[in-house]
Amino acid sequence: MNLRAKILISSLILSAKVYSQNLVPNPSFEDTIPCSQWPSTPPGPITYWFAPIFISTPDWFAAGTICSDQTPSNILGFQFPRTGIAYAGFAANGNYQPPPFSTREYISCQLTQPLQQNKSYCVGFYISRAEKMKYSLDGMGAYFSTDTPTCAGNFCLLQYTPQISNATGNILSDSINWVLISGSFIASGGEKFITIGNFVPDSLNSIDSISIWTYPHSYYYIDDVYVIELPQDSTSCFDGVGVEEIKKEEEFLLFPNPVSNELSVICYQVSDKSSMTIYNLLGEKVYEQETLLPKTEINLSSQPEGIYLLTLKNKEKIFSQKFIISR
Repeated sequence: MNLRAKILISSLILSAKVYSQNLVPNPSFEDTIPCSQWPSTPPGPITYWFAPIFISTPDWFAAGTICSDQTPSNILGFQFPRTGIAYAGFAANGNYQPPPFSTREYISCQLTQPLQQNKSYCVGFYISRAEKMKYSLDGMGAYFSTDTPTCAGNFCLLQYTPQISNATGNILSDSINWVLISGSFIASGGEKFITIGNFVPDSLNSIDSISIWTYPHSYYYIDDVYVIELPQDSTSCFDGVGVEEIKKEEEFLLFPNPVSNELSVICYQVSDKSSMTIYNLLGEKVYEQETLLPKTEINLSSQPEGIYLLTLKNKEKIFSQKFIISR
């Protein structure tokens, strides 16, 4: 079975458990429609998702398709999907060269059911900066509404206050890892749509410049969106909902990352059917271990510097995580 098939199976299995109460349809952007039946509004063939601002063009990235930009390498950067074979992407803010021109894009979808009044919900999504863009910023959030949000103009700022926001000053510059933006809130009731993007005006955005690249934009990949109702009397994402327990059960820890020579792998669960494989950027297998231990030390001194993907097969599940060799 090739790597792409393994990761796709991983996505399906993960979705069945992590997203059993997820109100977001197609949370990992895997479900699509044929290219010939693309809707008139972007982001193209992603089932359930759309761009609330008509003129904007968020994107879909998937491995081995003719409908989209490719993964892991594309015109904007390099990133493996967090799960499955696909993710989406959008411009979070635009041209910072004078005169200012703000290229903002948002992605929206209708939830599987409206939110209930006075109920608490745990919300999260994973993003990664497209490294060929010059700027990174802190403005990122998720807004819930009863109707599709709108604004006047093209690529305009949606002037709403998102219920879930990245912390002010926490500039999202990581292009290696998937970064979780999460939080909880109490619904007013009747919210049917989730919209994700940058709701912060230009003057209030904290911005950092990555000087090696010249494209004057901020652009982020996005994967694995979730909205989960919290149990009664719970107000925190990790207070009774079980998200933390699921994370510990299904993920594994790599350190140090970046690594020079010796990589440590700690697995939360092992069985006699566990195994581990490491691939380089070309998809070539550079390491394999059939019997998995709770802690494994891997000598990578013979491998060149670069980005690698480690996959862990545990019972019937497969999980993946990216790491860097740097000396």
